[in-house]
Amino acid sequence: MTTEEIFEKLRALQDVLVKKLEVEKQINEIPKMLTAQEDMMTHLKKQWIEKDQNYVAEKTKEGEFRNLLFEAESARERAEKHMDAISTQREYENLDKEIKDSTEREQQYRKNLQQVEQHIREL
Repeated sequence: MTTEEIFEKLRALQDVLVKKLEVEKQINEIPKMLTAQEDMMTHLKKQWIEKDQNYVAEKTKEGEFRNLLFEAESARERAEKHMDAISTQREYENLDKEIKDSTEREQQYRKNLQQVEQHIREL
């Protein structure tokens, strides 16, 4: 065996040794990476749970505002129907005030409902 062949085999063995050390290093880093990924997964699960709870709460608010809006619309419509049956100025003023109040509540509920719907879309 010549010196050149010996050096060639030593270089090949050196390359194998370098690869072995790289693999050993990767093997030693795997538990650290796993722990970091588990921590990240735990954090993401917590975020998801919080967002899900927020989503459920916003959906509940949306239902409440829809009910309130329906009630305000119904009150306004009832008051408008009673306009035909009034006989005094006082009744007219009371019904007119009730209609205006119902209309304002409707607008506020619609605004709140739109905000909640926007927040739901963002979630």
